[in-house]
Amino acid sequence: MSLHGPLAPKRAANNRSRYVPPSRKKLWVPALTIIGSLLAGLLFAVGHHLYYSALDGKAVDTTTALAGLKVYDQKWSSHVGTALAFLTKFFFSLCIGAAYVETLWKTARRPLGLSIAGLDASFGLLNNPMNFLSTDLLFSAQFLIILAAISWLIPLVSVFTPGALTVASVFVNGTIPCAIPALNLASVNAAVNLGSYNTDHDDSAGGLSSPSQALQRIATTALLDGTYSAPISPCAPGASVCTYSTSYVAPYFKCSDPVYGAYLSNPSFKPTGGVTLFNATYLPSTSAGDQMLVAWSLDNSDPAFDGAPGGYTVTCSTMNATYSVDVQHTSGTASGTHTVDVSSIVLNGVLNSDPSTLRFQTSPLSNSENPDITRSQVLSGAVMLALEAMLVGTIERSDSSQKDLGIFMTVNKTMAAMSNLGRVDESARNFTAAPDMPGLITSLLQNVTIGLMSNNISDSATSATCVQSGTQNIYVYHPTTLWPPYAAAVVCAGFAALIGLSAVWSNQTKTDTSFTTMIQVTRNSALDAVPEEDPSRVRLRYGLITDGGEQRMAFGQLWNFGDHPLALPRKEA
Repeated sequence: MSLHGPLAPKRAANNRSRYVPPSRKKLWVPALTIIGSLLAGLLFAVGHHLYYSALDGKAVDTTTALAGLKVYDQKWSSHVGTALAFLTKFFFSLCIGAAYVETLWKTARRPLGLSIAGLDASFGLLNNPMNFLSTDLLFSAQFLIILAAISWLIPLVSVFTPGALTVASVFVNGTIPCAIPALNLASVNAAVNLGSYNTDHDDSAGGLSSPSQALQRIATTALLDGTYSAPISPCAPGASVCTYSTSYVAPYFKCSDPVYGAYLSNPSFKPTGGVTLFNATYLPSTSAGDQMLVAWSLDNSDPAFDGAPGGYTVTCSTMNATYSVDVQHTSGTASGTHTVDVSSIVLNGVLNSDPSTLRFQTSPLSNSENPDITRSQVLSGAVMLALEAMLVGTIERSDSSQKDLGIFMTVNKTMAAMSNLGRVDESARNFTAAPDMPGLITSLLQNVTIGLMSNNISDSATSATCVQSGTQNIYVYHPTTLWPPYAAAVVCAGFAALIGLSAVWSNQTKTDTSFTTMIQVTRNSALDAVPEEDPSRVRLRYGLITDGGEQRMAFGQLWNFGDHPLALPRKEA
């Protein structure tokens, strides 16, 4: 046997072998390929729709794990969407490609067959779009042209469909659980941070010595800035508006209206040797509770000034009160705005800071053996001592009639001259009080308590419900972008499947374009007669031929087939 013996054309001159068609049961393989790939593509298209529907309206920063992947993460949503589009395109292309192969063999069995140039173009049409220019295909194989065109266009679905999911910024309102700052003067944290204490030598008892530096800083800031220290927003960083309500118990000033004419009767005003322009005096433990007396003289521009010493006095009683506040945080500037509005105040009784109320039985004050009421009383006193330390004092000017005393203005202790309680004109040696002195003094203590709340002077933050508003990036699914390309792909793939299944049934056997198949269908004497020069015009047909006494399916020239008008009788080899 020669080296090339197995590939030599078969010659069976002695015995005529009749061709037996294979069983159609074997057709399930190409049919299953066509139908299965069509259904798989349709399922992936539906899956793509369901996945985008699941994302629709969800926040982009939502993370949901699936097999370890954050499938709602924006990066992974893009990956998954692109993969689903690719798989849909892949299976539709597989369906069309399988249908094309079956249709190619059915076309090759036409009575007029195809020219060798047409066969070249048909076998390479899915890989080379220039083969669309083949005139033989245009006139003899229109279905092949259509299927090939669909195969070239079907990948476009993977280009357009991922764009069905976009990200949009929307303004949303919603409630979220949040941890908000609290103020609890009975807490251990308050005892540690708001006071300095002394301890008796003979026992473990102690008492309040002075407010802590932290408390004094909060009070001083409230006086000098004329406002409060704002709390930090408990909502997400992207929230443009965050609101919540809370309440706390703290000292409160209940101030009277200004009383005119009490200037001379007030012992704090001593006109001898000069004029007292402003005075604040703190009187602890009166029958009405601790009292803050604030008095000021009239300046020359006041309509009530009649040339004689005169002025106003405001009496503020110290109360224990429950504050209800509404807090709102708004972004939009570099640091945002933070507003705390006191919605209501309920008075619980007077506060007295006599020495007995500023003492405790067991040191330190934070010791659990000290009851909450004791800590609350002592630390309320610390708040009032911090206020007293910066507000109590006088603003005076010398008597200009007594030249030997000099002409000057002095400020003793009080920081009122640096606050919004009034304005000092040193060149005119005058102090002009603010119009609403009772309201300013009340808001001063109120701002101190808000500052304490903002610093979370409590053992723990309070759990609350915050109303959060702001822009949020969410997924937006556009079905009208996804389904038109997929619908067109389904229709085209379905059309190709019908043509392919029809071709499968006509071909009667499983076919493909493998090299093995090419050897089998081209090894015959009929093709030996094809001229070597310019063979492209020779028309070939695929069908049942007799080669060397053996009948089999192969390519032959038209005259090899008896059912063709051009068939000529030939002698047996």
